[in-house]
Amino acid sequence: MAGRLSPLNLALLLLTVLALLFGAWGWYQAATPAAPTPANHVDDALALEPGDVDSTGKPRKTGTTDSSRPETKRETSTHKGSEPTTGAQPAPEETPVAGAPSDKGDATITGVVVNAGGGAEAGASVTCRRSDLDMTPPQMQNGDVDGYQRRVSEFLRRAAAETRRATSDSEGRFSISGLDPSLAYDLQAQSAAGGSGRLLRVAAGDSARILVAAAGMLTGKVVGPDDQPVKTFSVKSWPQNRQWEATTRPFTSEDGSFSIEASGRIQVEASADGMIMEAPAEVDVSEGGAEVTLKLQQGATLSGTVTDKAGTPLAGAAITFGAGDEGGRGGGRWTQTPRATTDSKGRFRFPALKVEETTLRATLGDMSETQTTTLVAGSNTLNFALDTGATLALRLTDPAGKPVSADAIWFQANERDWARPSKLPSREPGLVEYCGIKPGEYSLTITAAGYPAIQQKMPLNDGRNELSLKLSNGAMLSGTVTTSSGSKLQGASVRLRKDGEQGWGGWGTGRWIQLNDQGTFKLGPAEPGQWLLELYVQNRGQPLYSTTVNLAEGDNTHNMSVDTGATLVLSLVDASGNPVARANVQVRSDQVHWGSSDAKGVATIALLPAGSYTVTASGNGKASPVLSVSLANGENKYTLQMQEPNCCRVTHVYPNSQAATLGVQVGDLIFEYNGKAIKSWGEFGREARAARNAGDLSMVVDRNGSQLTFYLKGGTVGIEGADAVR
Repeated sequence: MAGRLSPLNLALLLLTVLALLFGAWGWYQAATPAAPTPANHVDDALALEPGDVDSTGKPRKTGTTDSSRPETKRETSTHKGSEPTTGAQPAPEETPVAGAPSDKGDATITGVVVNAGGGAEAGASVTCRRSDLDMTPPQMQNGDVDGYQRRVSEFLRRAAAETRRATSDSEGRFSISGLDPSLAYDLQAQSAAGGSGRLLRVAAGDSARILVAAAGMLTGKVVGPDDQPVKTFSVKSWPQNRQWEATTRPFTSEDGSFSIEASGRIQVEASADGMIMEAPAEVDVSEGGAEVTLKLQQGATLSGTVTDKAGTPLAGAAITFGAGDEGGRGGGRWTQTPRATTDSKGRFRFPALKVEETTLRATLGDMSETQTTTLVAGSNTLNFALDTGATLALRLTDPAGKPVSADAIWFQANERDWARPSKLPSREPGLVEYCGIKPGEYSLTITAAGYPAIQQKMPLNDGRNELSLKLSNGAMLSGTVTTSSGSKLQGASVRLRKDGEQGWGGWGTGRWIQLNDQGTFKLGPAEPGQWLLELYVQNRGQPLYSTTVNLAEGDNTHNMSVDTGATLVLSLVDASGNPVARANVQVRSDQVHWGSSDAKGVATIALLPAGSYTVTASGNGKASPVLSVSLANGENKYTLQMQEPNCCRVTHVYPNSQAATLGVQVGDLIFEYNGKAIKSWGEFGREARAARNAGDLSMVVDRNGSQLTFYLKGGTVGIEGADAVR
């Protein structure tokens, strides 16, 4: 049928769109770090007792599409068995937008751009966006290419509007003004030669030094078992031993040539229909580039169908490798394996697999079937007849009886178990269908925009289950939270809860919301009636405030005033008096409270009971001595100077460990281990690994000014720690 996108054309379209997207905002993901980790977090198995922390597994990362422009020509093609196409639709044009950032002020960031040799980089383009921008790159949703194109265009327009630009002069210097002095900014520099570099969270008013490193170019050819060029193929590359960062790009060229940007030591492999590489090639790509020839060998293709037990094709079923739900992880290391999803006729296909015995799993929702087959060179077929379990057909109407589409349905089996069914395509207004549910008793939470969430308990039996529900008009609750000290509550949330209701607490139903910077909230819609209104703060299991409210249909108001006790406002500075940003702060008495400094080096920790505390800080290669403070109700301001660490502090002792048996205590300062001076927590980890197989050794600590020596064995010590100063 004319106008339909084939899988290859769709892939090429997405690649083009992503190239545009990441050309304008390509450093977004790298500029958005994971949540801050406390300074005493340990990735060293020797420092922990076995089983306490998984020190080998790493979060799986998703590589972004490479936005480089290869020298080889990309073309669309039609595979055997696919329908004729009219070619990929054009990608959205990048609409020029004059910079109109939402932040304004009188601050300036100045700086210099330097190259790998340390010299000034003249003519470099420097871009600047504020670090707290809430801009998530758009995602493809349900194959909606047109909608995706519109979202990408809007994303590019907004990214351009929020961007300030400057060009470095002959001495590599640049200046960007009009910045909000209370904000931090992310900078990226791009040299004329193609090198790039970035700095994150640079405080407005500060100076910056951006190092640009030129990316190399890996060029090569892909040949088949007969050494003849392969004309249509894909190239996958990743930094050595970091498969989770892999990117894959399709190519079409008459002589089998390709070109991709790369730098350093990388691993690369190619594949084509029915052909694979035995093992990835390892290549060193310098600034001058590198060349490689990738030779493919005969592989296997695998195709098949997934149907239900009655033979009806199942769309949207996932085909993965392995008998269990390993999530791509095996042997303590993250791996990437091929996966496929069935089309509307229940069909799937893997174009390039190894010739070997293989176990595959077909999954739809929570239902699955596993088969093992031996793949032979060439074409292979494997079909699945899947038990689809229970299916739910829900019809939803508004108070007037008109059909309404449900936003989401959560299926809760018990306190911890949630079903993960597959949602079927909509067939009529107000009807939503889910399949692949394990039969059993469920508590359903159903949401629709503008109406109170409905909670319904019901058994879901094998086969089709039907349910009709009517929505009601709701109540809204708004208010303001004030504190006795006048300070803001960080990490606070407000929720409505029925008496006796436990568990997840209404996320996604409108009955739970994060308190905004102004201390205001708006909850709902909720069913009219009696509710518990609760205020929670981060890291506290019990509510800071709780009361009963009676909500009437329409708008309701309730304000809260809470006693914040003592608030510590701690300014962190280095030896020169400069602020130390993003350092971790620990406030300890009977309990431990954590905080971190902002871009101005200030950490604010509220909700502390009045009393005496010890305060320490570490981060950015600096640490502090212990500061003893006495906090009264209200705001308490202190300054803590940080410097290069000269030891490490014990922040946790694991039960039944060597450290616990010997009497090591939290707060002990370790400055010698196995005869080696210890100047940081990282040094302690290195020395502990080096002494893994040692017999008797010693560890010397400072405890409140007294020197203690502990004698222990090499290997696991059983502590956590942080950089410290004696």
